[in-house]
Amino acid sequence: MSSINYTDKYNEYHNKFWSLHHTNKDLLKEINDLKMKLDIYERRVISGKIKTISQHHDYGLVTHSDYGDIFFHKSKCNFQLSNSLVDKKVKFNLTITKKFEATNVELQMEDMSALDVLEFMNHSVDESHDVS
Repeated sequence: MSSINYTDKYNEYHNKFWSLHHTNKDLLKEINDLKMKLDIYERRVISGKIKTISQHHDYGLVTHSDYGDIFFHKSKCNFQLSNSLVDKKVKFNLTITKKFEATNVELQMEDMSALDVLEFMNHSVDESHDVS
């Protein structure tokens, strides 16, 4: 009867598993980086959600499932920034100047209810008349 050292076998396969796991993780990150560069180069329109808007409504963050949080400035939007827009869907392009940034940010109105549109319009009117 042959004697098999199961502890050594376990350790061998355990180490192989984790080695391949980390290699796979590195390859997935590299694939994501290449996808991002292609999206920038080809000027693809990407969808995401508004995650946060600054206190002074001059910039915010858009979150994307693959790329995480992406900075955007109000000058790159076709709408007035308002806290009521947090969690609303947007379309945008990616660019890299000094930092990774969303440009041509547009609200996806088809995903907004009529009440959301009215609330957004009221906030836009209130903020444009607000003299602070």
